[in-house]
Amino acid sequence: MGESFRDSKYVLVLKDHASHYCNLVVVDTADSAVSVEALLMWHARFGPPPVWTSDQGSQFKNEVVSKLSRRLWTAQQFTPVNCPWINGSVERVNRDILQVIRTVILEYKINRRDWLYLMPSVQASINHTAVRSLANRAPVELFTGLPCPTCNGVTHKWLHVATWLHGGFSNVGVRHTNGYTLQTTGLYAFRLPIGR
Repeated sequence: MGESFRDSKYVLVLKDHASHYCNLVVVDTADSAVSVEALLMWHARFGPPPVWTSDQGSQFKNEVVSKLSRRLWTAQQFTPVNCPWINGSVERVNRDILQVIRTVILEYKINRRDWLYLMPSVQASINHTAVRSLANRAPVELFTGLPCPTCNGVTHKWLHVATWLHGGFSNVGVRHTNGYTLQTTGLYAFRLPIGR
């Protein structure tokens, strides 16, 4: 999609393993400072997860993030190198994000450099759409315990683009095999290069 009008090139995806709740953070660089800031914002909003899992990118596997993990009393785990299927749930979200953004850009003739302005709506769509593997509940319902307002049909018109894509986001997490649980079991953090 290329670069944005700002310097942003990446989306840092933070995902709760149990509820599939996602936080999409548009960032300019993939470094430890950005990772720490995103993890601290997650902590400020929701508290620290007991475990966070990430790939072995230098933005996650460094002394700064390790110290943050110790200070927040969380365990940090890394996936093996070249094993993206271990984080299949997050990889699926990454594919859905790219697919929805590309579809919206083409359908509504949005400038490709405006992709970063679509991220809040994409995040809302992911978090407010019922998921079959979650007993047809939206991730936001399970993560916050609050009712999901958009599950009652109140959505932005263009977000229905997701339904074109093989059932839209209802397939997010279908391959999740840990069963139905409300316990926060981990946080996945990945950078998603937009400019491919």
